[in-house]
Amino acid sequence: MIAYWRKPMRHMVKCVCNVRRFPWAVIAALTLVAAGRVYAGTWTLQQSIERAQSVSPLIEREKAALASEKGEYEESGVWPNPTLSVSAGDALGQELQTNDIRVQNVQLMQPIPIGGRTMADADAAKESVSAARSGVTSASLAVAHDAAQLYQRLEHANAQMTIAKRQTQQADRFERIAQKRADSGDIAVREASRLSVLAAKAEATLSDARRHQAMVQERFRNLLDIENTDDLQLSSALALREVPGLMALKSRLTSHPALQQARQQTESARARAREASASRIPDLNLTFSHKRFALRGEEENAYAVGLGLEVPLWTTYGGREAAARGRADQAQQTMRDRRRDLERQLATAYASLSRLMTRLERHEQQILEPSRKVLRQSEQGYRAGNVTLTELIDATQSVWQAERTREDLLLDARLAKLELKEAAGLAPGESL
Repeated sequence: MIAYWRKPMRHMVKCVCNVRRFPWAVIAALTLVAAGRVYAGTWTLQQSIERAQSVSPLIEREKAALASEKGEYEESGVWPNPTLSVSAGDALGQELQTNDIRVQNVQLMQPIPIGGRTMADADAAKESVSAARSGVTSASLAVAHDAAQLYQRLEHANAQMTIAKRQTQQADRFERIAQKRADSGDIAVREASRLSVLAAKAEATLSDARRHQAMVQERFRNLLDIENTDDLQLSSALALREVPGLMALKSRLTSHPALQQARQQTESARARAREASASRIPDLNLTFSHKRFALRGEEENAYAVGLGLEVPLWTTYGGREAAARGRADQAQQTMRDRRRDLERQLATAYASLSRLMTRLERHEQQILEPSRKVLRQSEQGYRAGNVTLTELIDATQSVWQAERTREDLLLDARLAKLELKEAAGLAPGESL
């Protein structure tokens, strides 16, 4: 192994030493090191989550939405820009008999919003920014749980693969023992054939486990956007511990990112409704004007200040206000539905996890350990000729089934715990 790495390392050192002639060599070396870290074969749960979040299109979309809302917020709550108009002509020049073109009128008009429209606009934009920020947090939480669930499925596939390999080795050992006994005439050839069938079944189970593992690994690579072709090694697992009471978990829902986002969207919609209501009050148009004219052959200046007001003759903008209030009511109902869904998801996951942990404990105590004990005794008895082949096969298959069932229960319990954490608004690594 040392000799294998010595030559490429000398080549890398040589490239780095020739950095003045080949500066790209340093960049390439650093890129290789970084790539080696990113596509490492061993992954922890936290590393997997961080990698999935860094390449997630969903999070990027939410970040883009946040940037958009921030831009809207920067333009909110300000007065409309004033309007400046200038007119020029030769009318004044004709009156003064100069026949030149001069500026005759200058007018500045400034709309003045009244009724609190700008304040409501700023409030709505501010709440939209908060909602978008919560959207980023909610998306990050969703991606983290997707990665954690797939991590547990991959760990389950690896465990089933390990069990299948151990079962294949055990079946091969039984087959060799039976073949020796058949050659010596101790047992019939039919019994040895039955153990050969058992070994073939174990080999088929191993093949199925290998295909399932490859499928889950491919999904894991796609989620993390990695291209390593080696088998992925996992170095951490989600521990199963006692969980707090359901009421304590429900009390955490207030800080759930999805619920916060819905609440902030509701506040933004309410502010938009207030803005629409204030918009029914017409803005004042304050006008400053300057006019130049001729009087007795001399150029004179006249100044005027005026106020303008829209006359709501044809429309009172009531439809816009009704639409805004409808959207606010819709956002309010969405927030209620989201909280109800989270409470239902929390209760379902809590009940499922409780049942699975009880079922797992009973399975280990009442099925797995006793079946292993029976298998050890049956194997010893079969070697001594005191146990029939049928009893050995039954004991062996019972242990195999119990081990696979235990891994299935572990997977279901870990997924239920992740669902419970997600419903409570917690990251996969946070404690309940």
